[in-house]
Amino acid sequence: MGLLIILAPGDAGAVPLRVRGASVIDLLASELASGVKLRGEVVDEMGASLGRVSVKLEALDRAGRPIRMDPPGPCAGSDPIGRVKQDGGAYLVTTDERGAFCVVAPGSFAGHTFRATFAGNKHIDPADVTVSPVPESEQRAQVTVRFESPPSTLDLDKDSHFVTVSVRIARADAQRLFIDASKKQGLELVLEDEAGKAIARAQTGGDGRVRFEVKTTDLGAPGDGELKALFAGDKQLMPAKASLQITRVATAELAAPERVSGDPDGGLAFDVDVRTRHGAVEGGIVEALLGKDPVGTGQVTGGKARVTVTFAGGAEAEVPLTLRYVASSPFFRAGPTSSITVHVKGPSPVRQLVLAAVGLALAGWIVAKWRRAPKRETSDSILPPPPSGRPEILVLERPSGLKGWRGVVNDAHDGHPIAGVELRILVPAFDGRGEVARATTDSDGTFSLDLPDAPKTLGSSWRGTFTRRSSGPCQRLRCCASPW
Repeated sequence: MGLLIILAPGDAGAVPLRVRGASVIDLLASELASGVKLRGEVVDEMGASLGRVSVKLEALDRAGRPIRMDPPGPCAGSDPIGRVKQDGGAYLVTTDERGAFCVVAPGSFAGHTFRATFAGNKHIDPADVTVSPVPESEQRAQVTVRFESPPSTLDLDKDSHFVTVSVRIARADAQRLFIDASKKQGLELVLEDEAGKAIARAQTGGDGRVRFEVKTTDLGAPGDGELKALFAGDKQLMPAKASLQITRVATAELAAPERVSGDPDGGLAFDVDVRTRHGAVEGGIVEALLGKDPVGTGQVTGGKARVTVTFAGGAEAEVPLTLRYVASSPFFRAGPTSSITVHVKGPSPVRQLVLAAVGLALAGWIVAKWRRAPKRETSDSILPPPPSGRPEILVLERPSGLKGWRGVVNDAHDGHPIAGVELRILVPAFDGRGEVARATTDSDGTFSLDLPDAPKTLGSSWRGTFTRRSSGPCQRLRCCASPW
């Protein structure tokens, strides 16, 4: 049944805790001349009736697909009726105050099965059951088998486990067949594993419960499994079964050598056995720790791990390491850690001498091959300075015997010679300026300006202009001239 518990801490508000109960559907399908009679009952896990709840009834073909049923017919007057209505191709029935229902599905349903579904509510979990119709003359009372407080995990490190199963006889069937539903003592049940092997047998007590004691040695290796509780039935009671999915777990234990020797700088390997009480461990890793720092691992395969540790060795010493198992599946859990001592042998004298000789040889080769390149003397370049990026006329020298100038006109940006540039020498005059010489650059940008009658002061006071006659983009020009 639904149970509502309110927890109210002194320094906090009330915290609602809702506990939901389980539900069970007892369904019996009886073959009649005109159809199939579906009788059943809905109860909670304590056997109390769930009255006035809705149950959906469906007919399924051989493939398990719902088929449409004709409108329902009435049951006999002594049968519990409840309320019935058609819901698409299925029936929707409401149980009476005792949690019972009854309806007749007209037609032939050879090879078909019937399913009853309770959707649950805010207090009770849902439930469903599927049965095959049997002739009414051969009917026996419906029996339900279920696991009580079922475990999901079985620890293989324990010697045995206890599993409780309950048996319930459908009350409506017991009344109809004159069976005392309260007398459920002495019914034998068998507990099997997923392979169908019987691992325990027991009989029910007066409360209809049986408590199996399962030996761990009968449960098999760690992994996923299944437990099945089977009731074979008798002349009055139908057979029944229930299944439970379980996980078998075990503790992985390590067996490593107490001491290994070697050079951990280049990696030191050793073997570790990883087993449980039930055999070799498959999967996971063994991790080696130096203090709290991992220094190596090894994959576990077939109960063995090849662990390779690497750390700075140095001088000869005894270094303790801790080994632990790290699981990669829920079937194994880590057991106690194991210890191993690594004897670091220290550097070999021969190896040290060889390394020293190689180092000296390498240093000598570097010294012999390394030298500073001699500084080369440079003379003044006869080339003009690099382009300045602005237009200008440079006078390279000014000797006493001045006769004129010659030089070259270059692009002020890239230094390339420019042809067709007109150069003029201007001196002060009464009309503003006077032109005393003019020249035009050749194809290679060179020019010559002659001044046979130039004033003697011209070498120190003159202005030159240059323009480009040819059409094209505007350029900045640079002129370098030498007097001659």
